[in-house]
Amino acid sequence: MIFYQLREETLGVNLLLWETATAQLPPDAVANVLKAIEANRLLELDREYHAAAADGTQWVLRIRQGERQKAVYFNNHFPAAIARFAEVLDEIVSSSVGPGLRWWAVPSAFSRDHERELWESIR
Repeated sequence: MIFYQLREETLGVNLLLWETATAQLPPDAVANVLKAIEANRLLELDREYHAAAADGTQWVLRIRQGERQKAVYFNNHFPAAIARFAEVLDEIVSSSVGPGLRWWAVPSAFSRDHERELWESIR
């Protein structure tokens, strides 16, 4: 799994820094992720969600297995299904990888390159 997060750092000024981490989940954890995907019916979610706010939090859920993929973009609106899945995923990753998950800064020259692939996945 590949994770990205935006972290706020205060060094005299507020900075937003992209971080990334990767994890190889054990087979039982992968099975639990698949169960959570099915239980929350994530493959049935619409491709895009939008709310009235002009700016705010954005998520992209991208599931890829072999040549098949599902990508959903969330913009200021997070259906209960994705919120539940996020909580379960956090628990699965925490219990299977725990402190082994190491975050590192995405170099500023490449800080938005990861978005290109995500945006392409929801076209």
